This record gives sequence, structure tokens and C-alpha cells, in this order.
Amino acid sequence: MVEGDSTISWPNIKQPNVTKWLIWQQWIDKIFCRTKSNHLLHRTLGTWRHVQNFWKWHFDDSSDTLYLIVNHTLAKRYKLMGSTRTSRNKKQWYKCQNTIPLSDDILKQIQSFPRAVTNDVKGNAVQLDGWHTCIKEQIPTTPITLLEHLQQLQLPLWMYPKHNFDNFSTASKIQKFMQQKLRIVTDASLTDKKGAACIIIETFDQSDNITFITKVPANHSGIHSNDSHRSELFGILASATMVEMLEKITQTSVQIHLACDNLRAIQVTKSIQYVNTRQQHFDVIRAILEKRKRINSQINYFHVKGHQDKSKKFEDLTRLEQLNVLCDKYAKEANEYLSPQSAVH
Repeated sequence: MVEGDSTISWPNIKQPNVTKWLIWQQWIDKIFCRTKSNHLLHRTLGTWRHVQNFWKWHFDDSSDTLYLIVNHTLAKRYKLMGSTRTSRNKKQWYKCQNTIPLSDDILKQIQSFPRAVTNDVKGNAVQLDGWHTCIKEQIPTTPITLLEHLQQLQLPLWMYPKHNFDNFSTASKIQKFMQQKLRIVTDASLTDKKGAACIIIETFDQSDNITFITKVPANHSGIHSNDSHRSELFGILASATMVEMLEKITQTSVQIHLACDNLRAIQVTKSIQYVNTRQQHFDVIRAILEKRKRINSQINYFHVKGHQDKSKKFEDLTRLEQLNVLCDKYAKEANEYLSPQSAVH
């Protein structure tokens, strides 16, 4: 099917009989040909013009990315910015991230994605899998805030900023944050095999911190369901992902203390040198290993006992224990409204 705006209804007639075919032949010869014998046209055809039709809109559901093929040399990429859902309708917003020069290979790759957008285009909105999808065309300007930087670096869709991202409203504040020694604490929550994790990154003097949460995906094979170990590992992966992005933004490496209350997850992260694809949660462990190789910051790993607030007052806890309590609280809250991701990307 070729995308188009035609509203013409094609005629539906029966197969012509022999007499009608003869009439058509006579009139074609009379109108278009010089003579009836050689069937030479009055006006010959020009050079062959190759017209290739293509479907404009394609959707990659693995990364929630919408593509618009403008022509055979240029495409636009749109990323999901937000959504609302009510009993009456579903709306979501996609914002143009950048334009893409098209080679044959890139064009084929985009065209391999499903034609998930219908022809019902009204202004800056399209219909996408039952969602009323609004398209925002503006190309992003030079990023200033931390969130803008992360969006331009394509912050993974399974990571959600929670607290204090607005504090980093200038490049100098982000740079200052990455010039200090940092502590990172992560904790996960598992309910009905649905996992979520919270990560807090804080300066040692406690002057600044950022908090974000993540939903824990099932693995590619689906053989191993989510468990607490996988959820804790994924919290460490999300921590490493954020450190890598902060390094890219500031071109700075720092000293980091990373703490988790799952001793097994800490031991795996510290000691892993290669990945056995038969081991449980190998996809997350492999991703951690790849991040660890790319990160320049020096990371020291610590085990912190969980749920210490049950036996001590919050103000009597160490700072790592306090952050662990907060992470546990936020992860439990996130599990109430986050749906699990399909796979690690």
C-alpha cells in the first residue's frame, strides 16, 4: 500500500467481452497511433522517469522512536516526550530530536520498521496505535540544563528523573557537581515479579544530589523471571549508565563510592571479567561489564545493610544507610505505577 491523499473510489465493472475489447483497440489506434498497421504513436514516449513511492511514517517500538521520511535523502527522528491517558482518549507527544541524512542502508533500516502511523494526518498530529500523537517539529537548541543534556544523549526510556534535576540549570552547576567526590546508593523493590530500582547520586558534602528511578526489564529469553538479584543488578546498571552520561557531558571523571544492600550484586559487579551467556541475568551483567569498561571514574564498591531504620532512628544511621532507606522507599513507590520494560537495550 502506498501512502497518499486520494479519495477517489475506483470503478468496479465486469470483465469486458470480445466486442468491447475490439472497440477499445479501434479507438486507441485512431486516437494515439499514426497508422493502424504499425501502431506507431503520434507522440513518442520521453526518457524513462523512475518514481519510487515510499511510506512516510515508521515506528520503532523497541526504542519508542518515530521516523518521518521527508524524501530519499533526509529523514526526521522523533522521541517520546510524554503521554496522558484517560477513559476517553490517549495522547502522547513526540519531539523532533534531529534530522538524519539518508544512505541506502539507513533508508532500508527505517523502512524495515512497521508502518505504525496511519494516513490520518491533521496538522501536527497523527494516529499511532490508537494514540492521538502530537508531533513537535522544533529541533532542540544547545542543551543547558542537566535534563536537556541527558535528553540529547538519549537518556534510556527506562530511566526516570525524580528529584533535583532542576537544580542543575546551567553547565557550570553540572561541572561543579562532577568536580566533587560522589557517593551513589541504589536499592530495588520487587512486587509480583515486577521490579523497580531507585538511585541517588550525592556529593560527599551533601550539598547536591540527583535521584532517579528505573523499571527492571525481563530478559530476552524470558526463561528467568525477575527476582531481587536481577532488580539490584539493574539498579547498579542504571547507576553506571548515569555516570557514563555525566562523564560525556562534563568530560570529567571523579572518585565514586557505590553502595548496595545486595552483597551478591556487589560481588558480581566487582569481579566480573567475562560473561557466560548461560548464567542467570547475563544480559544485565554483560551491560554492566560494558559500562564499567567505558567509565573513567574510579568506583569503589560497598555493601550496606538494608532496612536499618527498623532498628534505629533515621538520624542515627550512617549516610549510606540513610540513602539506602530513601532508595528503598522510592523504589517501592515506583513499583506501584511503573510497568516493566520488555528487554535490556
